[in-house]
Amino acid sequence: MKFTPEAQEYLDRYFYAIKNELPAGQREDITAELQSNLMDTIEEQYPNAAEIDNTLIKEILLKNGSPRSVAATYHGPRYLIGPKLYPLFSQVLRIVMTVLGSILIVVYLISTFMNPLPASSIFGSVFEFIGGLWQALLTSAAMITLVFAIIERKLDDKVGELDAEPWKPDDLPEITYPQKVRLWEPILGIVGGLIYISILIYLMNVGELVAWVNGERIVAGTINEGFKALLPYAIILSGLEMANHTVIISQRMISAFSRWFKIALEILNAALLGFAINAIPLFTLIWDNFPAASQTDFITLEPMIHKTFKGFLIFIICLNIASIIKRLVTEVNQKPGYKYEY
Repeated sequence: MKFTPEAQEYLDRYFYAIKNELPAGQREDITAELQSNLMDTIEEQYPNAAEIDNTLIKEILLKNGSPRSVAATYHGPRYLIGPKLYPLFSQVLRIVMTVLGSILIVVYLISTFMNPLPASSIFGSVFEFIGGLWQALLTSAAMITLVFAIIERKLDDKVGELDAEPWKPDDLPEITYPQKVRLWEPILGIVGGLIYISILIYLMNVGELVAWVNGERIVAGTINEGFKALLPYAIILSGLEMANHTVIISQRMISAFSRWFKIALEILNAALLGFAINAIPLFTLIWDNFPAASQTDFITLEPMIHKTFKGFLIFIICLNIASIIKRLVTEVNQKPGYKYEY
């Protein structure tokens, strides 16, 4: 059976739209089956047609049904979180649970190492930690489930609105092809995130700034309470960023969810930096620990150090805002179905 170029384009767009509605793990097989069935139907109904043109293919596709209704026959019954979102939900849940649990365990171990407990208190401390860990994991799992359940309901409402409207082949989405991106970027992000979290955990539990003067290690200062209160939030945001990188690597693509999640994290990071600026000075320098010959010079520089640090944080916020605006503009102008793949 021969198709005109315009008819073939409609056919390709039709199956492209169906494919995007199918569960990720079955898309290729189901799409191939649907294509084969439709080709058999066309040959049976139009055995004498020398060529399928633009007008005829539109009639055929209208009879066959909208992409969403065709794909819906391959979905199971409705769930709290449906088949389309469940793979992503399961993946995000596993990653967040692993990252959050690992961070809490590392924090507990470092805290116990830095502040040893009496032997009589060890078991009580361990049981208390396990209870807190279990509660934190359950709370996180409940919040993630709630978010995905709300998304599922919103998707169902949107589908209902779209299904109520008459479907036309001219409404089929344009086929978009993935843009290649570099795999090392999310890997580097995970490695950097681990280093960053390790530093934050050290500061949160030890609270000391160290320096080496004439080859000797000295305590140069301590972080202030206002800064210390912000560190757990910075750890959580960094953990979520690492989880997003892990999802990208496992899916081998940057989905719309990952891109919007990245925008949300950048907004939260900018807000956290704003609170950090408000908490300046973030640390107090201990000049008595420095050699007497250099104390006068360093004390004179202290106000300048805090101002420079404040200017650096403002610069980072400006970069964040520029990145947020750029990403938002890109997403708003993006064609439906656009994605980046490795």
